[in-house]
Amino acid sequence: MNDEDLNPYEPPSSNAPSHQRSTKDLADLDFKQLKRLHKRSCNVNGLVTILTLTAIILLLIAMAATFNWKLLRVLFLVTAVIYLITAAALLKRSSWSRALGTMVSLMSIITIPYLNLFGVIIGSYGLLAFFRTPQLFGENRFTHEQLKTEFRIQKKLRKPKS
Repeated sequence: MNDEDLNPYEPPSSNAPSHQRSTKDLADLDFKQLKRLHKRSCNVNGLVTILTLTAIILLLIAMAATFNWKLLRVLFLVTAVIYLITAAALLKRSSWSRALGTMVSLMSIITIPYLNLFGVIIGSYGLLAFFRTPQLFGENRFTHEQLKTEFRIQKKLRKPKS
């Protein structure tokens, strides 16, 4: 290849393997499967929001509480830190974040004293979000942006013209 064949405006290319699936894989899914996968990705993002807000509430309660139970205060602080770590891992959608999210969901259902309603909501929502979603986590994951883009494209193609 000589210099005349090179395009100076072409983006640089890399021989490194991609850590995300191609949008061609998404295009192979039918609309119903894509819609379900998109909703589950939205559920995981919603869970990140719920975990973060609950961690903030737990931190505020632990810092502002006037009760004398130091053990309860430490429990709130530890739970808040675990929630924040899980939320950060879920945002990255690493391969281990799904397992961590499932464990935190189970822990939330069982062990949050005085905030059992939040625990049941977080745990149930989390377990529903993680079941049957291996495509959203790990090296070969679909990103939320890819899902959203492909969902919009397929939705437009399905819309009947009037």
